[in-house]
Amino acid sequence: MDNLYELLNNKNYNESTRLRLSYEVLKSASRFRYAKPCFKQYLDERVRSRFINIDVNQWDVALFLPLQRFEKANKTRIYRDSVRKFQ
Repeated sequence: MDNLYELLNNKNYNESTRLRLSYEVLKSASRFRYAKPCFKQYLDERVRSRFINIDVNQWDVALFLPLQRFEKANKTRIYRDSVRKFQ
Protein backbone atom coordinates (compact mmCIF):
# COMPACT_ATOMS: atom_id res chain seq x y z
CA MET A 1 0.00 0.00 0.00
CA ASP A 2 2.87 2.37 0.70
CA ASN A 3 3.86 2.35 -2.97
CA LEU A 4 0.33 3.31 -3.98
CA TYR A 5 0.59 6.51 -1.94
CA GLU A 6 3.19 7.68 -4.46
CA LEU A 7 0.39 7.75 -7.05
CA LEU A 8 -1.85 10.20 -5.17
CA ASN A 9 -2.97 13.27 -7.07
CA ASN A 10 -2.55 15.41 -3.92
CA LYS A 11 -1.48 15.11 -0.29
CA ASN A 12 -4.64 16.69 1.17
CA TYR A 13 -6.19 13.31 2.08
CA ASN A 14 -9.70 14.58 1.46
CA GLU A 15 -12.58 13.81 -0.90
CA SER A 16 -10.61 15.12 -3.89
CA THR A 17 -7.70 12.69 -3.34
CA ARG A 18 -7.43 10.01 -6.02
CA LEU A 19 -4.91 7.51 -7.31
CA ARG A 20 -3.40 8.51 -10.66
CA LEU A 21 -3.94 5.20 -12.39
CA SER A 22 -5.05 4.39 -15.85
CA TYR A 23 -5.94 1.16 -17.59
CA GLU A 24 -2.59 1.27 -19.38
CA VAL A 25 -0.66 1.58 -16.09
CA LEU A 26 -2.54 -1.34 -14.56
CA LYS A 27 -2.16 -3.48 -17.64
CA SER A 28 1.59 -2.84 -17.79
CA ALA A 29 1.88 -4.02 -14.18
CA SER A 30 0.39 -7.36 -15.19
CA ARG A 31 3.66 -8.22 -16.94
CA PHE A 32 5.14 -8.77 -13.49
CA ARG A 33 4.73 -12.35 -12.43
CA TYR A 34 3.11 -11.72 -9.03
CA ALA A 35 0.73 -9.06 -10.33
CA LYS A 36 -0.61 -11.12 -13.22
CA PRO A 37 -3.33 -13.00 -11.26
CA CYS A 38 -4.47 -9.71 -9.70
CA PHE A 39 -5.28 -7.98 -12.96
CA LYS A 40 -8.90 -8.53 -13.98
CA GLN A 41 -11.12 -6.74 -16.44
CA TYR A 42 -14.84 -6.83 -15.74
CA LEU A 43 -17.69 -5.83 -18.01
CA ASP A 44 -19.78 -3.12 -16.36
CA GLU A 45 -23.06 -4.81 -17.22
CA ARG A 46 -21.90 -8.06 -15.55
CA VAL A 47 -21.07 -6.47 -12.16
CA ARG A 48 -24.10 -6.82 -9.92
CA SER A 49 -22.78 -5.27 -6.70
CA ARG A 50 -22.61 -1.59 -5.89
CA PHE A 51 -19.46 0.46 -6.13
CA ILE A 52 -18.83 2.65 -3.11
CA ASN A 53 -16.47 5.51 -2.46
CA ILE A 54 -14.00 4.92 0.34
CA ASP A 55 -12.42 7.90 2.07
CA VAL A 56 -8.67 8.08 1.59
CA ASN A 57 -8.08 7.80 5.35
CA GLN A 58 -9.85 4.39 5.26
CA TRP A 59 -7.99 2.89 2.29
CA ASP A 60 -5.59 0.87 4.44
CA VAL A 61 -8.48 -0.70 6.37
CA ALA A 62 -10.60 -1.37 3.28
CA LEU A 63 -7.69 -3.04 1.50
CA PHE A 64 -7.71 -5.93 3.96
CA LEU A 65 -11.46 -6.46 4.39
CA PRO A 66 -12.59 -9.95 3.34
CA LEU A 67 -15.19 -8.88 0.78
CA GLN A 68 -14.64 -11.41 -2.00
CA ARG A 69 -17.58 -13.43 -3.25
CA PHE A 70 -16.93 -16.01 -5.95
CA GLU A 71 -19.67 -17.87 -7.78
CA LYS A 72 -18.01 -20.75 -9.61
CA ALA A 73 -15.36 -21.77 -7.06
CA ASN A 74 -14.53 -21.24 -3.41
CA LYS A 75 -11.82 -18.82 -2.30
CA THR A 76 -9.31 -21.61 -1.58
CA ARG A 77 -9.45 -22.77 -5.18
CA ILE A 78 -9.24 -19.22 -6.53
CA TYR A 79 -6.16 -18.48 -4.41
CA ARG A 80 -4.54 -21.81 -5.32
CA ASP A 81 -5.10 -21.16 -9.02
CA SER A 82 -3.66 -17.65 -8.67
CA VAL A 83 -0.50 -18.97 -7.02
CA ARG A 84 -0.08 -21.49 -9.85
CA LYS A 85 -0.09 -18.65 -12.38
CA PHE A 86 3.14 -17.18 -11.04
CA GLN A 87 5.06 -20.34 -10.17
